[in-house]
Amino acid sequence: MAKGKYARKRLLKQLRTRLINESGLSEWIIKALTRAEINTMADLFICNEEKLKAVPGIGDKAMIELRKLRNSLK
Repeated sequence: MAKGKYARKRLLKQLRTRLINESGLSEWIIKALTRAEINTMADLFICNEEKLKAVPGIGDKAMIELRKLRNSLK
């Protein structure tokens, strides 16, 4: 897990170059996130759960998949 201000900045810098298409998420989740202008892994990492739940097409099943991915990034 990224600890401290600088570790978090380094992680976000690395994640800015990775697109969510490369994440291994389900295609329908990627389409929903793209419509909500969440295109990179950094965008996904920055979003809180309330914002993600508000995205049309993201339900409980998608949130489980997103939590697993976000936890693997920390």
